Amino acid sequence: MAKLMGAALLIGCGAWWGLKVSGGLLGRVRDLEAWLTALRLLEGELAFSLPSMPDLLERLSRNAPPPAGGVFANTLRGLDRLGELPFEAIWTAALKASPGCLSPHDLENLKRLGGVLGRYGWEEQLAALRALRRDLEESRSAARSESGSKGRTYTALGFALGAFLTILLL
Repeated sequence: MAKLMGAALLIGCGAWWGLKVSGGLLGRVRDLEAWLTALRLLEGELAFSLPSMPDLLERLSRNAPPPAGGVFANTLRGLDRLGELPFEAIWTAALKASPGCLSPHDLENLKRLGGVLGRYGWEEQLAALRALRRDLEESRSAARSESGSKGRTYTALGFALGAFLTILLL
């Protein structure tokens, strides 16, 4: 009976690991889609109303899906230190505080936005947003295909690893 429970635990742990890794790949796709939605909202705000930076960040923190909404909220809270820190540093700190499941490459692309927001005219900001959106759309496409192929592989590998350890230890 103990061997049977041990075997079930080993196979279950292997399956859990595989599903966890597969879920991380899906989480990256979900977070990229949230950022694309947030960037569309940001682009609309800049194109049609051109609000002040605190108003813009407040609206986006309410309307953008997580984790993007959290980054905008953290940036809004960090604006009280704007005199001692540049906006880019506040934006980068907010990104680091809630990165979600994004890759370092995705985070690096998003960091560039902090150097543009509020610094240049609305046309330059819109151009930077569109370029960032294209980059993130390419990342999302790659993440979707990776999630589809590698996700099943990691799940099967987890089950196989659990079964292998069970056979090895019996």
